[in-house]
Amino acid sequence: MNISPFFPLTAVLVIFAALSSLCAPGAAGAAEPLTVHEWGTFTCLQDETGRAISGVNTDDEPLPRFVHRLADFLIFPPSDLPLVYYKGIPMLHPHVTMRLETPVIYFYPAEGQETPMTVDVGVEFRGGWLSEYYPDADAVAPGLQDDHSRFGELSADTTGSLRWRGLQVGVDAAGPATDYHVWQAPRQVKAAAVSTPQGEAESYLFYRGVGRLETPLRVYRDEAEGKLVVNEQFAPEIIGGSAGRPAVTTLWLADIRPDGAVAFREVSSVRLTGDAGRTVARFPTAFSTEAYSPRNLAHLRKSMKAALIADGLFADEAEAMLETWELGYFKSPGVRLFFLLPRAWTDAVLPLELSHEAEVVRTMVGRIELVTPQHRRLLERISHAPLTSLDWYEHAMKAASDHGDPLRQLWEGRTRFADLGVTPPPEYRDYLALGRFRNALILDTLAQAPDEGLQRFADAYRLRYYDPQD
Repeated sequence: MNISPFFPLTAVLVIFAALSSLCAPGAAGAAEPLTVHEWGTFTCLQDETGRAISGVNTDDEPLPRFVHRLADFLIFPPSDLPLVYYKGIPMLHPHVTMRLETPVIYFYPAEGQETPMTVDVGVEFRGGWLSEYYPDADAVAPGLQDDHSRFGELSADTTGSLRWRGLQVGVDAAGPATDYHVWQAPRQVKAAAVSTPQGEAESYLFYRGVGRLETPLRVYRDEAEGKLVVNEQFAPEIIGGSAGRPAVTTLWLADIRPDGAVAFREVSSVRLTGDAGRTVARFPTAFSTEAYSPRNLAHLRKSMKAALIADGLFADEAEAMLETWELGYFKSPGVRLFFLLPRAWTDAVLPLELSHEAEVVRTMVGRIELVTPQHRRLLERISHAPLTSLDWYEHAMKAASDHGDPLRQLWEGRTRFADLGVTPPPEYRDYLALGRFRNALILDTLAQAPDEGLQRFADAYRLRYYDPQD
């Protein structure tokens, strides 16, 4: 452009400002940048040899009723209720070796972006089904029968998917009223609200799933050395960056006792190379008595929060994640290994597709629940204990009738027998003490070695695997 030496300077500035606005991001025809953050947990159960135990289609915390479900009873609530009273409901699916728990996706339109903006979002679970979600989405679940009551084979080749089409990001809307902690905690993040064409709205996209795949790490007990050994199980093609650089993660081994005392060890800057079987960490199989303290809960939480932020989450997102899983991570008794999953693994197993150009952060935590000597002692006690008549449950429910609807409260996992003033018989108390995956643990133990006493307990309470061929 030729400019006369007599052309007014103010006019020149106006012209250049106009040209700059045409070339700037957000001008007509140019896509505004969008920031998308996601967090979630992959959970599995491993025995002393590091073998994945199946039948873990159980929740840590119940979900509100408005959440969409792929099918009823694919996921069992964390209930004290004996399964013998779940008449006609499929039992544990023998192919489920992993739970994908509470991924939530937040959206942050660019400053100055006109909202609401329309975005299509799709996610696949390679090796699994996406079983629960909100708001409404188009769901695909190979192997699920048309009546949504029967489940077929679940394999590494199964790919379930969800797609939110025409999602409106940046709407002035609120999600459904609920007092469920697992739903309220993720709302404490300053992200843009979203809504679907059908009118369902929330502060985030939510989904969960079940899968038949191996966790990226294997933990086995080396009794000779008195160590817990952590080995890689990554496929080489999905580990590391584009240049083949090793991924780096942090490990936390934590033991949470029923009295709230916590002991943990942290190993940072762990290199993952994709070399299957390679040892990345060794921990003593037990903590010293002096290592346990209720104060350690805050230290463990602080350490994990710092790692989540370093991995890309905003501070309020990291806090929301830990608050959501306060019970499952930090308060439920058990020995568990936590680790940050490499982004390459998450993208390979759980590919995310957006119709809008975006800067994406995906922070996922791996959680391995470990079978311990305490589990084995409880199983042995259940095996040798006299079996109490199941009448105890009917009598307990009558005694608890002044609590409103105790059956529904138990079914939803929102109350425990202890809250209702109910004391189950000794063998059932030991059963509850096995923890969230107690049914899977009992059935796996029977599958490995028949046991008459344990089989008697399983038969009485109708603990069995679901038959995908039935």
